[in-house]
Amino acid sequence: MYENALSKADGVNLYIPKYCASLTKIIENDMKKNRVSVKKIFTDITTKLINPEFWNDKTNFPIVNQHGGYVGKIVDEYGNTVKIIKRSANKSDRIYFCRYFAPNNVTYVKLLGYQLKGQRDLGWKEEVRNIINRTGGVIFDDIKPFVPDSVGGELDIVKRDSHLLKMHSGFICIKDNLELTENYIEDLLNEANICITDDQFEQIAKKTPLLIDGHAGTGKSIIIALRIAAHFKIWDSEDRKDENIPNLLVVAYNKRVLDMIEKYVNYWISKMIPEFYEKYLDRIHYLPTLNLYHQMLKKEDYSNIPIPTSVEANATFVNFYKFKSEFFNNLELNEYISAEQAWHFIRGVLKGRELGWHGSEKITLDDFSSITGKDGKISRKVTEKMSSEMIENLLNIHYKYEQWRKENKYLDDIDLVRRAMEAIEFGNSKSGDLISKYHTTLIDEGQDLTIVEFKLLTYLLKEYPGKINIVVGGDPLQTINPTGFSWENLETFITRKVIEDSGNDKFDIRPSRMLVSHRMPKSLVDFANVIINARGYVSDEDVDLMKALDEHSTEGFIARVSYDVNDEEQREKMSNFIQESLGSDIGTIIWSRDSKELQELKSRDKTLDNLTAISSDGGISEDIHSIESVKGLEFETVILYRFGDLADSFNKLVNESLSLEKKATSENLYELLYFLNRLFIAATRSKKNIIIIDSNESIEENWNSKLWGAGNQTILGLDDFFEQIETKPTLTKANQYFEIGKERRDLELLHKAFASAKRCENTDERRTLLINIEITILQIETNSNIISDKDKIAKRRRLVELYEQIGDHEKAIYERVILNDWLTIYEKYKNKRQYKLIWHFAASIITNDPNYLNKIIDTYASQKNDINNLDVKRLIARKYKEILRKNLSNIENKYLKIIEKEFDGDDWIELLEPDWDDSDTAVIKNSKKSDNFMKQMESKFGKDHNSWPNRIYAKILRIQLKNPNCIDPSRIVDELAAKGDPDAVKNAISNIFTNNEGINVDSRIWLDILKFIESSTYLLKEKHPAREIMIQRLRDVCSILDIRKGFTGLNLKEFLEALNSVKRIQTNP
Repeated sequence: MYENALSKADGVNLYIPKYCASLTKIIENDMKKNRVSVKKIFTDITTKLINPEFWNDKTNFPIVNQHGGYVGKIVDEYGNTVKIIKRSANKSDRIYFCRYFAPNNVTYVKLLGYQLKGQRDLGWKEEVRNIINRTGGVIFDDIKPFVPDSVGGELDIVKRDSHLLKMHSGFICIKDNLELTENYIEDLLNEANICITDDQFEQIAKKTPLLIDGHAGTGKSIIIALRIAAHFKIWDSEDRKDENIPNLLVVAYNKRVLDMIEKYVNYWISKMIPEFYEKYLDRIHYLPTLNLYHQMLKKEDYSNIPIPTSVEANATFVNFYKFKSEFFNNLELNEYISAEQAWHFIRGVLKGRELGWHGSEKITLDDFSSITGKDGKISRKVTEKMSSEMIENLLNIHYKYEQWRKENKYLDDIDLVRRAMEAIEFGNSKSGDLISKYHTTLIDEGQDLTIVEFKLLTYLLKEYPGKINIVVGGDPLQTINPTGFSWENLETFITRKVIEDSGNDKFDIRPSRMLVSHRMPKSLVDFANVIINARGYVSDEDVDLMKALDEHSTEGFIARVSYDVNDEEQREKMSNFIQESLGSDIGTIIWSRDSKELQELKSRDKTLDNLTAISSDGGISEDIHSIESVKGLEFETVILYRFGDLADSFNKLVNESLSLEKKATSENLYELLYFLNRLFIAATRSKKNIIIIDSNESIEENWNSKLWGAGNQTILGLDDFFEQIETKPTLTKANQYFEIGKERRDLELLHKAFASAKRCENTDERRTLLINIEITILQIETNSNIISDKDKIAKRRRLVELYEQIGDHEKAIYERVILNDWLTIYEKYKNKRQYKLIWHFAASIITNDPNYLNKIIDTYASQKNDINNLDVKRLIARKYKEILRKNLSNIENKYLKIIEKEFDGDDWIELLEPDWDDSDTAVIKNSKKSDNFMKQMESKFGKDHNSWPNRIYAKILRIQLKNPNCIDPSRIVDELAAKGDPDAVKNAISNIFTNNEGINVDSRIWLDILKFIESSTYLLKEKHPAREIMIQRLRDVCSILDIRKGFTGLNLKEFLEALNSVKRIQTNP
């Protein structure tokens, strides 16, 4: 189904044509320079080589013609061979290909290489040598004659697990009249035009629920994308009704990952369902997890909380980088704990399990089963590798974090989930239509998923709990902290929840492991496997090792380079190299947990310490990463810089963990696992080469073959290293830093992106990238608390310049609104129709012309939602009220009616609140203002005051109490108390004592005071002994005062109560 859609061949009647993916760049370049020759090559493949009859012709030998034959053979790991065939595609160009029969009972023809006219002088062996370097095999000494099938030629056969089937390849689409149009070339070279391996197809075929456990580069995202395409292909082939097309939800933390999945899905569906495929694309919803949770909030929260992925969200949301820079780095800790550890503990152990939430019961050590040995709120497996001291320190960090977060009115992602869950459970979610909407939910980057997030996602499944149509892809080793995500915890939760919700006590689920790395060459896979194997050994757990996609490829290497930092000449060369590599696709890592430790270790290194004096982009003259900051990044070459020389504990830990001499103890298990997880992150950042730079002593002690195996034996001299590793500037790294820095809102990475791009050639692409990076940096800085208000103004002005430079006038005008630059808006945007509402505001403010106010009133309701910036929308709303309040007396009644519809109850009250006159002669004025205010309230809420909502009525009464000439404040306080406002009682009593100095014990004022107090006492949740004594004494006094009402007769009950009161006072004066 898949291969036929991309090639238009079935592998039987027509062989399926493919090309080696390593030819992609070569083909792309030759399409520009030698299109005619490339067309002939592809025409030859798609019209001749795919035809089985051509391979039978024994007379004319059309397959190889006079220049062709067998020139070598590919040998796989099972000893099976596939012949490499050379052929002339035309008089000047030569192609190299193979044909083989695969276990899926189809035959393939694969283009392995070609030589155009100008390359023929190199000889055929040079091209075959290039092929063998990629595939493994043998070059023949001479060209051997081709044998057609009809006279005994044999079709080569490969086994299921042969690396020949796994090697990166793309399909060549068959066309009757092949033309290398832009569309054809785009499809041919499309990154989604790839061959899917057998292990990937197996994952695609498995039933849900499916947990895909795969290390870096094993193709988890591809599996998710192809499952979606296959889902709709099967649906389409069954000719079902369009209205029943299922909805699919795809979520991931990063939008970049979702964009990649969407690109693959769109390409594959368009190929697999050529006609009317758009109707399926409309049923797939791609949402970053935070944006999904935001959509599930109640309407009020949705309006007040910015979209989490928007620029202005930085002022509200705490992500890891805000947590680290604004909170964690300011802590004084007794025990060394990294920001990464603390963040995972808060998210994964506590808040992600609905523990330690705002307003919930405090979590203590007694709640941890690993500490008490009993069943607790936090199961033993979650924290069994952590000491009680570490847990206690992490709990303290959590309490301080929550206090800091609340003081600054911040939210983190789990707070967003909590609010979304509440909205769903109370039935007032803004996007309630998403509940039970989706047939299947597919989640990438599952290692970032907490238990409570999974719980929320089950609400969106249409057939849950009958069917658990969910796919989760993730890599536990991408989480540095071993107490974070684990499949076992997620499995347990899913199993328990499904059994609880469905009653299906036989339900079970296990993760499906992806082991083949599609990104790293074999040498790097072997290097990473040393760490995975050690992790299994020290923890006494079974582990599965990674596999290279191509076991025979010689691409990439691991080299050890001896460096003497005390040698001035070597130090100068290294300094120059590090500076030059800033613009190249090279990543340098120091063995440090985070940025704080990174700075400390850099200061110990003479080379790096000297670089701090060199200024480039505000002091950035090198690109050095900690383990924490390098996570999620990848480079062509990675340098592990002086791990053994600079880090105090590296020597001890690498030998303890990799020597495989003894299992870990309970005392050092967590430390060793934490060490190995970080080492794995460092070892899997490279796509091609790893360079280990250390002193001779450290290399011999920490990077020897006993620890790392024979594959880590390449040794380079320092000069050879500088010569072999190119530092040619490329925008590859700058683009990566920009995209990931923007996602993370990581200013440090963005500044590195800017510095890296500046090192590259001055092209249009570079200039555009520099502007975009600077804009992103300024956006984050102006929406954070790390710079002063004065600096923010300067940065916003620079933002205006940049926006106008790239023609983004919408964002420029938004910045001018924030800057209160109404004059420039008035002068500059008069003729910009799309900004009329904001321009009318500017015109009204600058000119005071009432006509502009009328235009604002006319258009505000219809145009306010066109403002695509939440902060600006709020500023405009406040400015609207301000202008209306200022001009209220001049606004015609017809416009008042429009205004009334626009404002909610609270805004209407605030807008029309009277400006009371506190002069001695203001009684009549304030009386009129009071009457007018109440009429305006009646126009909004109705004339029946009893029908007004309590909260609204109380707000109106509080405003009336502010009237210095309020006629009957006690009545208002009574009403307020009845509406639930004890504060009004306090204010009224305070006023009594302020206005009446030295109240006598027999004054009837005490009766009013008691009435006020009793009207609000029932609203006070907590009883307080002292208050109860005071109220009882007041009641006693008032019961005595009550018999002095001046009535002709006395009520016997009241008289006796008064006597009892006298006795109580005498007994306890």
